Amino acid sequence: MTGKMIRTFHPVGQGAFYTERFYDDVLGKPVFTAVYDCGSVNDRQLKKAIDQTFGENDIINLLFVSHFHNDHINKIEYLKKRCQVRYIVIPELTSGLVLDSLVHDFIQSDGSEWNNDSLQFLSSCINASYNDGGDIRVVSVDVSGEGSEERQIIDLDSDGLIGQSVLRDTEIRFRDWIYVPYYVGDKYDELIAEFEANGFVFNLNLRSVGFLKEICEEIRKIGVDILKRIYGKVYRNNHNSYSMPVYSGFSHCCKEAYQCFVVCPRRKHGDLHCQTNCLYTGDYDARTQANFDNLKAYYSRYWNRIGLVQVPHHGSEHNSDHKLYSHPDKLAIMSFGSKNRYGHPDSKTIDEIVSAGSVPIAVTEYGWTELRFEYRL
Repeated sequence: MTGKMIRTFHPVGQGAFYTERFYDDVLGKPVFTAVYDCGSVNDRQLKKAIDQTFGENDIINLLFVSHFHNDHINKIEYLKKRCQVRYIVIPELTSGLVLDSLVHDFIQSDGSEWNNDSLQFLSSCINASYNDGGDIRVVSVDVSGEGSEERQIIDLDSDGLIGQSVLRDTEIRFRDWIYVPYYVGDKYDELIAEFEANGFVFNLNLRSVGFLKEICEEIRKIGVDILKRIYGKVYRNNHNSYSMPVYSGFSHCCKEAYQCFVVCPRRKHGDLHCQTNCLYTGDYDARTQANFDNLKAYYSRYWNRIGLVQVPHHGSEHNSDHKLYSHPDKLAIMSFGSKNRYGHPDSKTIDEIVSAGSVPIAVTEYGWTELRFEYRL
């Protein structure tokens, strides 16, 4: 295919909405689309971004969900109604993950209930047994997947199909482009144990009738103050420690991204660093040494190719480390609301990016901060 890919970091405020659209020069229209997350505290701004990006019944081939917190998923139901979504790729859905997500969002809302669209999306993932009842297939990334020398390859360009779940060592491929999700789970057992130690026992059977409603009612009864104490004991300052990163880039590329300015024909004049291959991180905890080491090891065959990094958790100091931006002139994209109540991005995160020789770039709710990259294919 002769054409281009346009990657956009959309200005949706405190949230995340990133798209990659592949165009065929002959057809003059998109032939493949991938989306990473679709949520924001600024509901109106995100809806506007969706409407400007997609027409009615546009096809979205892959929708990756980093995690189930409200500011990353609350407009997925709207996206599903507007577009034809083929595959939704999510972290392995467990009762512990659901409990964590519901408790987190209830605390964040200070007990003012949950976002209905977020609950509806979570419910559809639970109740549909990984099949959303129509043309959409919900695919779970298996936390128990083992790494291997040869990754499993799913070729969507050759009518390949994705099953109900995939191992972590999987490349999802469209022509010369690949997507590689990575997920390792989190402290769900510890969170459940802490609730039980405080006398709160939940029915954690995902397939039980009324599971989601029952869990919400139990969480509501406990109250925000007790929830904060229990949740804080398990997660301390980092309330966003689980997330599913996705690598997006060419299947065949230079081994070292900083060499691309010499040899890569895709490089635009003036680039000092290859900005083709991207690591989306959601709210991944890259601050913890073990988490960073595991992330780098898993993506070892791609690591030095990465020229764009989505800064974890809107630039929070609790999720980012300078080692994530270790190659000079890497671009570090921070999505946040300009008036968010969390102080994102943290000045320590910006200092780490700059000290590593990389470039921090802000994407907020303002349209002029939209970041768009175009690559020839």
